[in-house]
Amino acid sequence: MYTQSTALSKPSQTNAHLPFFELTDDLYIAQGNRRVCYMHPTDNTLCVKVLKPIFKSDKQLAREIKYAKRYQQLKVSEKHLAGFKGVIHSNKGTGGVFTLVRDANGDISRTLDAYIAQGATQSQVKILTDNLKDYLMHTPIQLSDLAIDNVVVRRGLEHDEIVIIDGAVNSDFFKLCDYSETFRKKKIARKWQRFMSSIEVQY
Repeated sequence: MYTQSTALSKPSQTNAHLPFFELTDDLYIAQGNRRVCYMHPTDNTLCVKVLKPIFKSDKQLAREIKYAKRYQQLKVSEKHLAGFKGVIHSNKGTGGVFTLVRDANGDISRTLDAYIAQGATQSQVKILTDNLKDYLMHTPIQLSDLAIDNVVVRRGLEHDEIVIIDGAVNSDFFKLCDYSETFRKKKIARKWQRFMSSIEVQY
């Protein structure tokens, strides 16, 4: 499909060496403010995120490549993270390839706000968020954003867990959090408060 060296190549480089895939409407999964997500055409365990046509530069993808290298070097666990797997070229433009988070029954995992809307109790959600917070505080993950629509809940046979599907990068101009664990944890604590507040208003 693509080699590791290809997977971590810069999106600004020529696309000639990247594998090409056709992203069709039947592969569409969802979209955010800047990108559209499709199922990978040849591997249903992966998804592809491409920039919407109205945007010219995908700075997020460049950051994801940078931090994918960092997380690989640090051997970061992907228990609560949809891992970045590479770059492809497509009819929709250059796309980042990620793990497509699925439930134990094979369904594509839904966002946390959808999970809550389906009837999850506050106590159920607290168990999930406590586990996620422990992961973030003890794993060198960087966060540019933490929102209920940037995480999904992977439903398992015995227990569920939250997985971050976007924003696991540092977008700060000054990258202090990359070099200081103290600053990193303080930043996560601030984002965590806002994250929990956004959950509370769902009830």
